[in-house]
Order: sequence, then C-alpha cells, then structure tokens
Amino acid sequence: MSMIFPRESVSQDGHDPQDPKQSPADMTAFVQNLLQQMQNRFQTMSDSIVTKNILLFWFALQVLKIC
Repeated sequence: MSMIFPRESVSQDGHDPQDPKQSPADMTAFVQNLLQQMQNRFQTMSDSIVTKNILLFWFALQVLKIC
C-alpha cells in the first residue's frame, strides 16, 4: 500500500519547476509575477532613497539657519 503525498515544490502561483511541460501561458504568468515583484521592490527602495534625501536636505537647511 503506497501513500500519495502532495508535491512541495509547486509554488503559490501553480508553477512547478520540476515539470518540463509548463505551458507558455504558465511561464508568461510566472515571469510577469516575478517582474511585478521586482518592480515593487525597486519602487520601495527608490521611495526610501528619496525620503532620506529630503530629510537630509531639510536637516541641512535647519543647520544653516542656526549658523
């Protein structure tokens, strides 16, 4: 008697990296999802850099007012 276990390698979006017969639509969806995640991370980094530069500029203006 054999037991069937679910494959743990299938990602949340249904992509199975061990299945060589992924459809082009599946691969397209996977790549689009990956690119969206990358875009979100770059946007977060960019926003953080801009915020830090604004705060640094504001702080420098405050220091110059004191002097």
